[in-house]
Amino acid sequence: MVESNLQLCRAVADFEPHERSWILWPSRPDNWRDNARPAQTVFKELATAIVADEPLTIGVLPRHSEGIELAIPQGCKVVEMEYDDIWIRDTGPVFIDRNGEIAGVDWRFNSWGGGDQPLFGTWAKDDSVAQRVLTVESLPVVHSSVILEGGAIATNGRDTLLTTRECLLNPNRNKLMSEAEYEAVFSELLGTRKVIWLDEGLDHDEAGGHIDNVAAFLAPNMLLVADPAAAPTCQRARLKRSLQILQRSRDADGNQFELVLVPMPETLMITESEAMGFAPSDGAIQRRAGTPMAGSYINGVFTNTRLLVPCFDDPMDTVALNIIRDAAKPRTVAGIASRELVLGGGALHCVVLHRPTTRKGASNL
Repeated sequence: MVESNLQLCRAVADFEPHERSWILWPSRPDNWRDNARPAQTVFKELATAIVADEPLTIGVLPRHSEGIELAIPQGCKVVEMEYDDIWIRDTGPVFIDRNGEIAGVDWRFNSWGGGDQPLFGTWAKDDSVAQRVLTVESLPVVHSSVILEGGAIATNGRDTLLTTRECLLNPNRNKLMSEAEYEAVFSELLGTRKVIWLDEGLDHDEAGGHIDNVAAFLAPNMLLVADPAAAPTCQRARLKRSLQILQRSRDADGNQFELVLVPMPETLMITESEAMGFAPSDGAIQRRAGTPMAGSYINGVFTNTRLLVPCFDDPMDTVALNIIRDAAKPRTVAGIASRELVLGGGALHCVVLHRPTTRKGASNL
């Protein structure tokens, strides 16, 4: 399944220094209501927060590139490129450090299911996103025939990786690929020495159980974890099982994790107004009033000095922000209104990709 020979390498953690970040500009009218204008408002706020701290590249469809500079904050780099939708965390490369040189793994992408189960009817353009990003960044490409989304895994930068069985062992990704086979691929391509398997992600997660709604590394041995005791009823059993696994787990070096428990928002439901304004389509999910959405404060995104946390106009927003703010010091923490993103199927971590800083001559963390 591996199509490249690698030097000694390691997967780079989100919290490590970035040379820049990437986002893709939303415009798809069958997944973003009102011609994506509400989503674009969120993206402008997100872009403003990122570019204040580090360079930001915004990918935009060629047919929508005219006048884009008027819609985005100053200082952003604009790159024309093709894509089906904006989930660059899942469609972009997973970055690795090979003896201080950065490269990217280009996994296959099948729209979170392929066959009879894709979230979107076509995904060929999304499957080309990783190659396009790495070409623009002038970075080496490591090709793999394995289907994998970036939001399905999390790494601590020290050879430990988190994922879920619900996602990776679903045959809609790689048919009957086993845990041991995944671990062999992660070892060769990402330098992983330890894989921690949680059973499942969140209920109602359109991506099929991604780790980035349940747990995220804040530091090599510190994890933000969704708290089962402060979660909607439908999520409690799943999150309790995940927490129990993490409590007894150790990293690749045998260290115990410090777990920071973060409450969940109340069950988010699509409102009548949110279900309106979508272009008719056979190739996208139908958004219907009363449908639950998988919102999580864990699904945040790092900049070089900040942690941006999704907020949902929910009573738990302030509680979660304060907990994360205490744990993330000396980083500052800011909330970004993200209900519109969850309506489209994800949150902040799903729509941002970090290009790590090259560390020539550097050893592992």
